[in-house]
Amino acid sequence: IFKGAGSSLYGNNAMAGTINIITKRPTQNFTGTLNLSRGTYNTKSINISGSKYIFDKLFINLAGFYRNSDGYFDLPDSLQDQYSVPIFLDERGLSANIGYSFNKNAIFDIKYDYYDDKRGEGVKIYKSDGVHRNFDTNFIQATFKKKNNVSKFDIKGYIQKEDYFRVAERFKKGDYNH
Repeated sequence: IFKGAGSSLYGNNAMAGTINIITKRPTQNFTGTLNLSRGTYNTKSINISGSKYIFDKLFINLAGFYRNSDGYFDLPDSLQDQYSVPIFLDERGLSANIGYSFNKNAIFDIKYDYYDDKRGEGVKIYKSDGVHRNFDTNFIQATFKKKNNVSKFDIKGYIQKEDYFRVAERFKKGDYNH
């Protein structure tokens, strides 16, 4: 767990902190999971993952998720007007990891993560999705890990590209601004 901002490692959306989840290495047999869920505000979610050693020392992990929610109103009924709409959520992600295990003490892997997030802000005038924010993140990381009886080290290199935009529209003194 990293408390506080971690933008140099995890992007500018990690203001309060991050939890670094280290996934298990695959087994020789295929392992996978599928989770479906449904919740309040018509929230639907699917998570799928799988992993396997392809050859004796070459392994692969694949995972993806999709989450969608019709959203909720953040204003009390007394403050809502004809432009108030629920705050919605539409997000998806994909992760692929391929690696080579030299032996039980030395591993090299490359990981790619993609994340797409669209979140409404509760106002819609003319734009089809109203006021909303969109984050598209691509992250690639290469890691070499080695340990022996005396020491352990990890060498990591990464590149991250995050595209962000916000669609804004409003009425101000009778004029439409976007």
